[in-house]
Amino acid sequence: MADATPAIPDRYIVLDGTGRGPALDIALMTNVAPEYAPDGSALIAAACPGTLDAGIEPAVRNATIELQRCPALH
Repeated sequence: MADATPAIPDRYIVLDGTGRGPALDIALMTNVAPEYAPDGSALIAAACPGTLDAGIEPAVRNATIELQRCPALH
């Protein structure tokens, strides 16, 4: 998914230790390869294992926001 500039400036895979999901981990792909998205945007990969719901995107976007707010990352 594409998003505005991410809150995490480093190269991490961020895990959801709560298991609430639906995104159990995210990776900010443009932190590794900035050319994957236009300037001012970020490409975020979110793993949602076991999820087949086609309407899950809003919940995944919310989960990526919450995972990026983790105090340990700042």
